[in-house]
Amino acid sequence: MASALGLHPEIFVPSFKEAHHFGFVDDDEVGGSLYQSFFSEWSGQPVVGEGTPSYLSHPESARQICRFLPHVKTIVQLRNPIDRAYSAYWHGERIGRLKGGFEKAVESELADEGPDPQPWQDLVRRGHYAEHLQCYFDLGFRRDRMLILRFDEILEDTTGALATVQKFLGVEVLLTQFPHQNQARGTYLPRFMRQPIARRRWTRLGRAILLATSRQFTPPPMDQKVRALLVAHYRPWNERLSELLGRDFSDWDH
Repeated sequence: MASALGLHPEIFVPSFKEAHHFGFVDDDEVGGSLYQSFFSEWSGQPVVGEGTPSYLSHPESARQICRFLPHVKTIVQLRNPIDRAYSAYWHGERIGRLKGGFEKAVESELADEGPDPQPWQDLVRRGHYAEHLQCYFDLGFRRDRMLILRFDEILEDTTGALATVQKFLGVEVLLTQFPHQNQARGTYLPRFMRQPIARRRWTRLGRAILLATSRQFTPPPMDQKVRALLVAHYRPWNERLSELLGRDFSDWDH
């Protein structure tokens, strides 16, 4: 979505996603020079944005966005939380943050009763969409400034989804298809090098190394026992989401 919007002549989106700004810096650093540098290639487009998925699930992100950008428009894409968690695990494995298998990661998180899991130990919790959205709404974020899309519906009707997004942003409807990106990737890097290189992904050298060492990768099928565990875990959360948004998400319960 970010890459597609970046192709629109009225919209600027940085070529590199995930600024990890709101919720990750102190209040007095919000909107500072580091964040401004993320948009250094802006050339006057009237609509400017960036894509950082963790803003949805991070309570501090919600607080700072509601405080410092109360009139911003946000686009939220919700994927089946089970598939989202599985995809996130393999991303974490690729950059050296996770190992030991998806089943172990899920069981470890579900067994931990602590309220604030550490980064990369919240694969399951990030799928508690009703909780995350409610956090924004409780802070006063206007629902008419938040466009919530289902990932599966985006794939089923790409043209319609992009038209909805462009109308929401108030730009001419020009985009009809997504660029073919975000394929599952693996890496040739040895594990001990993955985190140091991933931390430098914003630099020209870091990006070059990541691109040069990436490879095509298809994750193995999810173990059905783990999927059944997650189906049971997410069912009440999906019910809460249906109630919150007035839309049916029960098809995710399998």
